[in-house]
Amino acid sequence: MENAPETIVSWLTSVFGENPSWDLLLLMVVVGLILALAFWGRAKIVAVVLASYGAIVLMSMTGVNEWVHASMGIPENIWGTAGVLLATVGVMFALVQYSLGDVLKGESSQFAKSVILAVAAVGLLASYWFSTVSGDILSGFSPLSFSILGSNIAIFAWVFAPLVLIGLTDD
Repeated sequence: MENAPETIVSWLTSVFGENPSWDLLLLMVVVGLILALAFWGRAKIVAVVLASYGAIVLMSMTGVNEWVHASMGIPENIWGTAGVLLATVGVMFALVQYSLGDVLKGESSQFAKSVILAVAAVGLLASYWFSTVSGDILSGFSPLSFSILGSNIAIFAWVFAPLVLIGLTDD
């Protein structure tokens, strides 16, 4: 038992050190985002879903992603790509919430419904992120993670899941 701190330190080093376990880190971030969104409530999740679609269209149809990386000196690594995506979703969320806030207000739901919708929203963003990062970054992920988030059928499912679940989780 006296080696417990060394074990914890070596585990933390392996997760967040020079050779991190990207699958574990992705899982931790995804679960954290799902819980944060679920506690936020269904109305805000719907706004996040709309903002996510807007951000994905904006980033894939225009050169915004490349422009932001180049003009702000953001590296094309795992953190830079995720940061640009989340910042774009944040800006789009503010626009959606400002313009549709009254329409989305007043929707209450059970926590389980919020979790299901949050999984779809975070899955959509994670799937899009997988399609935008370079191959050398993806090589750090397991084939299972890629098949869940990056395969053609998975991308198709994650794009349509939020739309379907908004209707199915209606109060």
